[in-house]
Amino acid sequence: MSDVTIISFSKTITFKLKMNKKYHTLFIVFIFLINSNLSYSQPTQKITYKEFLEAAEASSTYTKAWREKKINNEYQKWIDVLKKAIKSKGYASQSYNIGDMYAKMNKYDSALYYMKESYKYGVKLQYTDTILFKNYLSELKESYTINRAYYVNQVDSALIKKLSLMWEKDQKYRNYKTKNRDSLYKYQPTLDSLNQIELKKMVEKDGWFPDAKLGEDFYKKPTIIITHSDQKTHLFFLKYVVEAAEKNLIHWFDCEMIMLDFFKRFEQEDGLNKLRFTYLDKNGNIDLERSYFQLKVLARLPIIYRTPKIITLFATYYNENDKNKFSTHTKNLQQIKKFLIEEGYPEDQIKIKYEFRKVIDDKLGNFMFGFTTEDFYR
Repeated sequence: MSDVTIISFSKTITFKLKMNKKYHTLFIVFIFLINSNLSYSQPTQKITYKEFLEAAEASSTYTKAWREKKINNEYQKWIDVLKKAIKSKGYASQSYNIGDMYAKMNKYDSALYYMKESYKYGVKLQYTDTILFKNYLSELKESYTINRAYYVNQVDSALIKKLSLMWEKDQKYRNYKTKNRDSLYKYQPTLDSLNQIELKKMVEKDGWFPDAKLGEDFYKKPTIIITHSDQKTHLFFLKYVVEAAEKNLIHWFDCEMIMLDFFKRFEQEDGLNKLRFTYLDKNGNIDLERSYFQLKVLARLPIIYRTPKIITLFATYYNENDKNKFSTHTKNLQQIKKFLIEEGYPEDQIKIKYEFRKVIDDKLGNFMFGFTTEDFYR
């Protein structure tokens, strides 16, 4: 007999418990889940889009070296790279790779820590190198039992089922394999509308969907539903998706996908692309830090279009009183141009329109700057 104390968020319970070795691990799992309060263990520190891109670049560097078989025995070098990359939400794979390399350096305290972390994020025990960890397999198996139960407990199977059905609805008449697809496509807008209404209700109630609830293997992301919506709907959802990315609950790539689509599609409506996610400081100057996400995505336009495009930046005004901001906004446009050039947009493909463009308020908000595009001919 032994005294067991459970410390939960609501109360502390002490009681006598008789257990044998067989049920010891299961009991630990049970206590672990009680104390977890059903919250996923992925890191939740805030991360900016800039920090995310730096981490993603580190991840890409490692992947390229691994494919080209250039890791060699420089394990500490690549561990340092992966510790930067781990912020890009590759918790499962990066933790596993770090643990694997620590083991190859014979640093098993660190190796075991990261290998156990990888189990928390969805890596399965079968991927563990049994030769490399042969002296620690029983310890890892016990850790896996606990962490796997914890991981599975966070995955919301009902949510996954619902989002999967919405994905199938989104693709029903878009899938080229659909019989009589061309004649039936006229029904797709109705399905899209129903999807968007349902998604809006879900997001207003609980916010955007953390990756932890969807698991490592779920690929039917609801972002695809947004890309088949209008500009107003894009703006509505993008706020929630960016907020979730800033909290490190999802990939920033989900936000990027929506923003890229935003740039690519809505210029056709009135010939203008609207930089609605740019912000000013208290003195009316462009706040490049807060505006970084949209401007950085804008810098990637040549990749989106795949052919060179000239962009012409402009500032807007709605009434005559706005014209007194002309000199400030001229400087702001110059700052935006400088930013884009520093981020790799060809200088000879950026122009500035040095006069205000009068626009009608479209009620969607924050349209101070924009741009138009034209083909670039050398």
